[in-house]
Amino acid sequence: MLPKIVDNTWDVKEELVKRKFKSYLRQLDKEANDTLNNYTGDAYKQDYIGKPDSALLVISYFLKKEPKLKYAPIIASHTFSALLKTDPLKAYEYGKAVIVTSTYEDPPYHSIWEAIEWYSDKLKLTPQIYELGDEAYQARINAYPESVSPNFYYKMAGWYWRANDKSKAIDATQKAIEALKNEKSFSATQMASFESRLQQYKEK
Repeated sequence: MLPKIVDNTWDVKEELVKRKFKSYLRQLDKEANDTLNNYTGDAYKQDYIGKPDSALLVISYFLKKEPKLKYAPIIASHTFSALLKTDPLKAYEYGKAVIVTSTYEDPPYHSIWEAIEWYSDKLKLTPQIYELGDEAYQARINAYPESVSPNFYYKMAGWYWRANDKSKAIDATQKAIEALKNEKSFSATQMASFESRLQQYKEK
């Protein structure tokens, strides 16, 4: 904002229009969540898979109403989760678009990695999906390098391992350890866990 004001290129009316539209998208996204929660299923019951095909039909209804909702955070979360259950290849392709597309806020990287984490022990996810999760984390790291959690790298390491990429799993674990060391205070237990993981990866 400041550089535009200094250069006299700040258009107040245009920015107000953008702000109102983002607020409109945010509201629609929240409304969609209230409906789509009915199709997610219960992860603690046998029917946890829910009704992904129905969810995708409902999502298509919302997108007809407003196409720019396609990669909004809540819609993205529901869409990606439903596709993981029905068509992993489409889930991968959709997820690739999610992590580079802004709507009413920055790309919802978390919509991808949270779904992968949630279903990693419930569905048989492909190596490609785990690679996508790592891409989502890396995109978040690139966007905000000043606020990177050591756990980002630790989670990435586990997914690289599941994707059968030993070298990247080791590299990510080493980054997790270095990031943890750079924190003002850290848990000795957590450090021991990170170092143990690194040793396991190197020995296998």
